[in-house]
This record gives sequence, structure tokens and C-alpha cells, in this order.
Amino acid sequence: MLDKMKLSYIYGICLSDNIASKKVMEKCGFIKEFEGIGNYQGEQKSIAKYIIRK
Repeated sequence: MLDKMKLSYIYGICLSDNIASKKVMEKCGFIKEFEGIGNYQGEQKSIAKYIIRK
């Protein structure tokens, strides 16, 4: 997918308490890079940030 789109990585971000979204990203091969307070839709919230690389 990344090669077809000519990307080296894709980030996925969700709220930390959104267990379902976290599980979907992990099943799709994303790796958790950060969990803590961060920008989410213009506000500081508890987030989980995932990444998938080539």
C-alpha cells in the first residue's frame, strides 16, 4: 500500500481511551509510537499515535 501511494510512512492517531481504534491500527500493522497528551482536532487530549513504515 505504501509503495503504491509513494509514501514512506502513515500516522494513525486516536484518543487513548478508544480501545477499538487502537486494536484496529495494531491489526493493520501500525506500531505505537507515542501515548500521552497531544494535539487532537485542535485541543490537547490524551492520544495514542501509531505509525506504519515501508
